[in-house]
Amino acid sequence: MNTHVGDILEYFESHRRSILFNKMQLSCELSGHTGDVRCVTASPTMLFTGSRDHSIKVWQMLAENTENPQYTLLTTLNGHTNAVGALMFDPFSGHLVSAGYDNAVILWDLQKFDIAGTLTGHEELLLWPFSGSWDNTARVWNGTECQFVLSGHTASVWAVLALPNGLIVTGSADKSIKLWNGATCTKTELHHTDCVRGLCLVPEIGFLSCSNDCNVCLWTIDGSCIGTYPAHAGFIYSICYLPLTAEYATVSEDRNLKIWKGSTEVDTVTHPSTVWGVFSLPNGDIVTGASDGNARIWTRDPRRIASEGVRQAYAATLQSTQAQTAESINVSALPGLSVLSAPGKFDGEPKVVRNGNVAEAYNWNEASHKWVLIGEVVNQDSAASSGVHSRVMYKGKEYDYVFDVDLDGRKFKLAYNNNENPYIVAHNFLADNDLEQTFMEDIVRFIDQNTQDVVIGEEEPRNLAPLPFTGDVRYTGPENKFGPRLSAAVPPHNPFVEPLPTAKPKLIPYTTTVCFQSPNYEGLERTLMKFSDAISFPMSLSPSEKISVTNLLVALKSNNVQLGPTDVQLLQKLLSWPVQNVLPGRSHFYPQEPTMYLVVDLFGQLVLHPAACQPLALNWTGEDIVSKILNYCQSSSTDNLRMLCVRFIANALVTGHLQPMFDAHKSTALELFAELSKSHNEHLRFAIVSAILNLAVKMPAIIEKAQCISILCEVLVTDERVNILGRTVLALGTLVTNDPLHLEVLRSLDTSQRLTTLSTSTPEQTLAQCAIALLNILKS
Repeated sequence: MNTHVGDILEYFESHRRSILFNKMQLSCELSGHTGDVRCVTASPTMLFTGSRDHSIKVWQMLAENTENPQYTLLTTLNGHTNAVGALMFDPFSGHLVSAGYDNAVILWDLQKFDIAGTLTGHEELLLWPFSGSWDNTARVWNGTECQFVLSGHTASVWAVLALPNGLIVTGSADKSIKLWNGATCTKTELHHTDCVRGLCLVPEIGFLSCSNDCNVCLWTIDGSCIGTYPAHAGFIYSICYLPLTAEYATVSEDRNLKIWKGSTEVDTVTHPSTVWGVFSLPNGDIVTGASDGNARIWTRDPRRIASEGVRQAYAATLQSTQAQTAESINVSALPGLSVLSAPGKFDGEPKVVRNGNVAEAYNWNEASHKWVLIGEVVNQDSAASSGVHSRVMYKGKEYDYVFDVDLDGRKFKLAYNNNENPYIVAHNFLADNDLEQTFMEDIVRFIDQNTQDVVIGEEEPRNLAPLPFTGDVRYTGPENKFGPRLSAAVPPHNPFVEPLPTAKPKLIPYTTTVCFQSPNYEGLERTLMKFSDAISFPMSLSPSEKISVTNLLVALKSNNVQLGPTDVQLLQKLLSWPVQNVLPGRSHFYPQEPTMYLVVDLFGQLVLHPAACQPLALNWTGEDIVSKILNYCQSSSTDNLRMLCVRFIANALVTGHLQPMFDAHKSTALELFAELSKSHNEHLRFAIVSAILNLAVKMPAIIEKAQCISILCEVLVTDERVNILGRTVLALGTLVTNDPLHLEVLRSLDTSQRLTTLSTSTPEQTLAQCAIALLNILKS
């Protein structure tokens, strides 16, 4: 096919509709790197992958429109002395630009496949055409000359983007996004709650940002945040816009590539390992780079889908990887010490081997060219019987844990004892290795999450902390929140110990409600005002009403809500706003993104406060709140609004003051839940099972129990996500406790096999305990 841009656009416009409605499938897999593929990019004729193995590989596509598309390796570019962290093709000069963790940015001549120039100036260089660095600055370049320095961030600059209006955007580990006019900072925004990892341009709107807080934010071109969307269960490492379909793609430590249309999740593609990079190709395909050393091309075009054999092989790899996370190691099946006679494939490569009757963990040290003993892996049988976690020798001292720490291309070891203060350990670790203290909270959180379930030398694990699936709105899953940058050589949650044989402490029936909170009231206020300004009088807010909305949000933030009759009238006005009103310029990207998701979110927070519920119930006139929000949920075309409506129902059940309203509409709500539960959108399903859990806690005599049980059982057998399964099992157990009639209903649905699997195979101990508890109830 002619690669001229006009021809490409004309060709693919004829296929755009079919491309939009197909699911992404594997097109081909690019293997050859011996380390993580950290970044990917492309020119009109070539594709480039950068790796932790210090190299860049150049690939060319062959036979584009045949049944089995292939890429051939043209050459390998070697010039960096450390991991390659970023790649960009410069269409103006025709150069490939690479940035590494060796303090170098290299310009590559793609005719000669040789170095054309280098850039210097940063302590650590990460990005191009504007470079960001661990020295907390960004730089603007003209060729190989630095034009000016952008100073103002208090931590590493991890993302830089040029906007069409001439402004520059920077995202930093200090959680902020800054806009620059030349070398002058014109705006600083703090909408993310953790490090900002990536930025991408959204035509006619502005830009998107992704973060370690697992969220994506949408921004106008002047730097106003107009949407925050929970996107992944782990750090989001990269984001890109898909121009052919007006979608965007995100990749994460949770091993998923996700495709989004506005705030709606369109597709999810699971990988065998963490996904570092994502890039959109001109033909609509997507390329990803992962920590297993492979890059993969994904397509919606049936002509470019890989052969059945290739897809089956990938499915087997994926299944094997997933199974490894849940299975214990069979020591007798491990390879012997003889395998250590062969060198490792890359620095830090892990290997578990059999030494007699003991499993030992080794890492390959590239510098010494030797396998280094990390420690003894606890024996499966002895661990299962004794419940005692093995200690690890490191630098002549025994520790409860020794973790491999991989911070952006450099490897360290973090040793920890259970009786130590994690903050002191994290501080000393960062200071000893000359690392930024901005990593402090990440490391403390990692230590806390991965050491809390095992106590050294005790017969049984201590009582667990509150259930992870009954806490925050977003559950980060059983994998390391700190992700592939901090991975465990010796098991964090010991995968070699069998699940607990008994359910301790007692978890079922569950006796407290769960809730969803949205703490970003400042962002909610700004966006509500923008929507109001886009609405015609008399539905728009008057100056005095805007002040009242501001005061209400301030009261919500301070947990001091007091509503009067005029406040209730104002809230009724908000709930009467046009459902499908959109901000100017957003309609093509968010085709039907409703104004009401902001208002429903506001009501969802209000009903958590008894002082707000009472006047709402007393002074509301006309159609009641629950009925209106259920109607919005039924008529909505977006999972985002549906999810917020269901969260409102869950929160409304917490205090009980709006229970009479809900009781009048519970049949409608449950019918709606049954229909919406067919969606595999994580946040929507999580909201549904949470609402039913609250219903089980607050209304134990509800006559629609059988309908609730049916919905939950459908989720139980079709979902694999720990947070959703946790609340599902809790809700089922709470519904049938002390209710023989509905216990028989649950028995008739034959869930025992699924619960048995969860009780023996899940790496999340508390979920296993809940499954065991429900099995015991079923057998009683």
